[in-house]
Amino acid sequence: MKYQSIRRAAATLDVPYHWLARKARTGKISYISYGHRKLVDVDDLAEQVKKCKQLVKMSEVIEETGLSERFIRRGVQDGQIPCQRVLGSLYFDLLDVKKALAGMANHTEQAEG
Repeated sequence: MKYQSIRRAAATLDVPYHWLARKARTGKISYISYGHRKLVDVDDLAEQVKKCKQLVKMSEVIEETGLSERFIRRGVQDGQIPCQRVLGSLYFDLLDVKKALAGMANHTEQAEG
C-alpha cells in the first residue's frame, strides 16, 4: 500500500486530476482523509487504470461499429454485449464486442429462417 494525494497520484498514473478527484468524491474509489487532503492507494489504482488503458470507452465502440449508444447500452443491460465497469465507467474489449454482435446477427438470422 502506497498512499499519495489525489494530485500526486494523478500525475504518477498519468490520468487527469479532475477525473480522479471526481471518482473519490462520488465514492467510486476509496480514500483516507488527512486534514484537508484525500489520500488514495496508488498501487490499487494502478491496477484499475491499467485495465482501463487496455480497454476502450463507449465512444470508440460507437465509432468502430456505427451503432447507437442506446443500442450498445441495451445490449450491455441484456447481457448480450460484454463490458467491464472500472471505477464506475463502462469499458469494452473491441474483439469481444464484435464477436457478440456477430453472434447476435447469427441468432437473428436463425430466428427469421
